[in-house]
Amino acid sequence: MGQSQPSGPRRRGIPIRAALAGLLAGAAGGALASLAGIPLPWLIGALLGTAALRLVRIHAAVPEIVRKAGQLVVGVAIGLYFTPEVAAQVLWNGPLLVVGSVVLIAAGGLTGLLLARYAGIDPQTGWFASLPGGVSEMAVLAQRNGGDAALVALAQSLRVICVVIVVPTVITLLYGGSSASTAAPLQMPVRVVALALMGGAGLMAALVFDRLRLPNAYLFGGLAIGMAVAVFEVEASRVPDPLVNLAQLLIGSTLGCRFHQGGRWPGRRFVAGTVATTLLLIAIGWGLAALLAPALEIDIPTGVLGAAPGGVAEMSITAKVLHFSVPLVTAWHLVRIVLVTSLGILFFRAISRLSRDRGIR
Repeated sequence: MGQSQPSGPRRRGIPIRAALAGLLAGAAGGALASLAGIPLPWLIGALLGTAALRLVRIHAAVPEIVRKAGQLVVGVAIGLYFTPEVAAQVLWNGPLLVVGSVVLIAAGGLTGLLLARYAGIDPQTGWFASLPGGVSEMAVLAQRNGGDAALVALAQSLRVICVVIVVPTVITLLYGGSSASTAAPLQMPVRVVALALMGGAGLMAALVFDRLRLPNAYLFGGLAIGMAVAVFEVEASRVPDPLVNLAQLLIGSTLGCRFHQGGRWPGRRFVAGTVATTLLLIAIGWGLAALLAPALEIDIPTGVLGAAPGGVAEMSITAKVLHFSVPLVTAWHLVRIVLVTSLGILFFRAISRLSRDRGIR
């Protein structure tokens, strides 16, 4: 996931009452979803609970530090899955992950052009609104290339929310929550001191990554520490499930606050087109996952989560909670994040040049 966006809460100046409202609504939504047996309850429930407040115009806003804390915890928990054997398997599958990522980036861009034509917006905005990349990263690229950064941020936020709700639900209905290719995290007891040290080291790594302006700095900071512990088989600590649930709640509450509050939405065709192209991208990713699953030696749900046009934190959490291959899902998203920031603009310029040469508008 990217940084906070124009359609979400501001980084500073959030009233305490609004922050408490957002977090309490997220907690209530997560608890109700858990009781109702909804898949990924603390993420989806928190998202829906907070979104409900904003849709009825009750001011709810979650501070940016909340999302970062959730991402840091998730990063450490995910990193512990990268044992030496699993890391070797992920590296072996690297070329296929690159090929799959390139296909998904191209599909995202092309569906963006469909969105542009349907919604009556410029091609730059449509292209970067649909690329499966970070919210803020795509908004910045759109602005640099003459697009509407605010519309791109809104579309990217809607895309992530749609994916978080649709993909886990459909996977649970079709496949349940088990996997033959599941990898277990490094098995260790909970050691409070070691867990605190891991968190502190992850925070320091995150601050370095943030200073380097890397996307998802806090997720990657935690991930780097968790992976280091797992790969070198250091006797540290596992991340307890209640802490992971809390991290889901924090991330879900932040996503819910991206629902529009006050002001005016862009045209209905833009919103409907964004949802429709997101569903199309999910379908394309599903087909690609079915095609690559045998070569990757994974099951289709793992491939679907890896190919889904959602955020790396959300899809990795889904893989963990539903017991699918967390390392493969995480690795595929990491590869795509790297490639989309470099290839996305190159693809757009190539298609723009081809369109000009052929006189297409």
